[in-house]
Amino acid sequence: MAELVGLSPPACLKRVKRLREEGVIVGGVSTLIQN
Repeated sequence: MAELVGLSPPACLKRVKRLREEGVIVGGVSTLIQN
């Protein structure tokens, strides 16, 4: 996800954590792709 939005992984994680804490993100779905 970080690459898609042009952020480093730590910066992306920090923003996602903040958005969860603020209630902007209330759930999530993970999709795994088998290689």
